[in-house]
Amino acid sequence: MTTVGLPKRPMSIIILQIAIVLFGAVYLGGLTYGIYKAMGPGYHVEASRFAVGILMRMVPLAFLGLTFWGLLKRRAYGRWLGLACILAFPASTIYWRIRGGSGGMFLFEPVNDEQKLGEAFGETIAFALIIWWFFAFGFSRKAKAFFARPIPPHRTIASDTR
Repeated sequence: MTTVGLPKRPMSIIILQIAIVLFGAVYLGGLTYGIYKAMGPGYHVEASRFAVGILMRMVPLAFLGLTFWGLLKRRAYGRWLGLACILAFPASTIYWRIRGGSGGMFLFEPVNDEQKLGEAFGETIAFALIIWWFFAFGFSRKAKAFFARPIPPHRTIASDTR
């Protein structure tokens, strides 16, 4: 759905919008499952603490929604929030590495040198792709043209060509 005169949506923005929808759906599913479990028999929750806990867990969902809306409407804040979302992907992995876990993304722990080398190579490629995505999303000519606000007709200076 391209408006006349506006540049097409770059692929880096489409990829981020898909990622936001997927992460938002997974997060919302986990949140509803947690609420379902907390309301089950055998659990006693204080209503005020429960409500505050739910509201605090809705903040990331609101952030994703605001980012998605900003990207959809070509707003400048959507661009900057999108860059923050892209930076959150490697930041979460780095956090889990510092904390001592494996990132929680692997089905098995590497047991030999070949597997460890493959893990290091894969992570290096993933970080390189995220860096490329970051710059393609926020600082490429296509992205700058996509987020550029068109000048309203009443603000343009008419030139007299004689």
